[in-house]
Amino acid sequence: MDELYGRLREFPIAPLVSIREIPESDIEAQLKKLLKLLNSTAGSKLLGNITSGQSLLDALTLPHNTLPYLYTLLAHIQSQNGLSPTSPLWFRAQEFVLSFDPLQVRYAGHEFRRLLEAIAYGAEPAAATILIQQALLRLDPGTSTFTSLHLLFARLCLVSRAYTEALPILDNNIYHIAPPKSGASDRQNRALCSSRNPSPTFITQEAGFSTSLEYSDHLLYYLYGAMIYVGAKKRERALSFLETVMLSPAINTASMIQVEACKKWILVSLLQHGKVPYMPRGVNIGTAKLYRAIGKPYEALAEAFKNADPQKLRDEVRAGEKIWQNDSNTGLVLLLLSAHQRFAVQSLSRVYSSLPLSTVYTLVFPPHITLEETHIYITELVASNQLNAHLTKTDHAANAILRFTNPTSPSWISAAAAAAKQDDLDKTPELQEQKARIEALSERMRDTRHRLEITRQYAEALAKARKADADAKAGVGAGSSNGIADFVKDEELLDTV
Repeated sequence: MDELYGRLREFPIAPLVSIREIPESDIEAQLKKLLKLLNSTAGSKLLGNITSGQSLLDALTLPHNTLPYLYTLLAHIQSQNGLSPTSPLWFRAQEFVLSFDPLQVRYAGHEFRRLLEAIAYGAEPAAATILIQQALLRLDPGTSTFTSLHLLFARLCLVSRAYTEALPILDNNIYHIAPPKSGASDRQNRALCSSRNPSPTFITQEAGFSTSLEYSDHLLYYLYGAMIYVGAKKRERALSFLETVMLSPAINTASMIQVEACKKWILVSLLQHGKVPYMPRGVNIGTAKLYRAIGKPYEALAEAFKNADPQKLRDEVRAGEKIWQNDSNTGLVLLLLSAHQRFAVQSLSRVYSSLPLSTVYTLVFPPHITLEETHIYITELVASNQLNAHLTKTDHAANAILRFTNPTSPSWISAAAAAAKQDDLDKTPELQEQKARIEALSERMRDTRHRLEITRQYAEALAKARKADADAKAGVGAGSSNGIADFVKDEELLDTV
């Protein structure tokens, strides 16, 4: 056992990111040698103790010995038929997730995924979400390559209502789907452990970071993500996710996942904007017809929402109770009742400059709502800047006056200018973050273009395009022109994407 322990600790002597003097190719050779040893060692042998009485988990250190620690931890988990928060191994898993060397883990994708799946299925979802979140961010801070672990994480967050924990992953845009495999040419012949490698060159299905992906997997991820954003009250982002599902390729039909996304898109649009916008551009006519046919109860609900009479909306909500329940949309539908009141109060500003709160109560609110409750509701709208108005302070709600702010008055303009200036200052970090996102996107586009240019299909398409240009210049085919040759070139290149 001591001999095995010594061999496991031979390399690396420090986290890979801090090793500068050793060429990456030599580091990779040493890591592959270590992996060969680990893969040829029985799991039961990793459970033993060294001469000092320590287990390997006690003797190995993180992040230096990431690979031996991962293999040993999995051997212990397998010997105990799983992982639970009450087990001492849970704290070992926590220690690993927070300390592992992400460059070493690239060589053990299957084992890394097995550990995260053991965490996910061995504990309550709420306890597992934060560990999986930290693991994904540590492996790839951009989390921009979609894997089966993304879907698992989103499902756990939704089930446990861990909306805040989900946001660091969901807020990162997906640019790639984990490819089946990746070769050295994709990495420009760099070693797998090179810190310069983009994530799709090492996060692959062959490497084990993801199971085989189905077409529906990314649809479910965006649907779950939209539901999480609704829970987190980030409805614009939720609409973006739902539109991604609706716009996914379909030939005159749509999957049930897309239909569910369309139903939620109608409801969230009503909550956020008070109306349903036109169908997203890019949805083909056949799919749009299917969305409308299946979503007729929701379109009827939207029509009732437009009506000024709140009773009509309540009747429509009551009539479709079983539909909303079967679609798991009851919560969103009930939110429409309060949203309808909010938009109804906002619409009064187009007619009145001020009016007694008792009149607002009569015009907008149903009889079962008291005037005192109306006073509290309006106060919250004003305080949260959802209503440009102010409410006079009185001892009794019946004496209160709601005065709508006139956007053209000098006092409002000066106050608005001051608020806008402060808002600009508050948004400076946000603008910096947006700039960083744009730069990251540009870098990913350059990388994708490079990887496209080194494929065989691209070379063949380029050769055909050049031949077409040469034939056109030589007069082959009298009807040819440079414009047509350029069109052929574009079409050929698009076929390789």
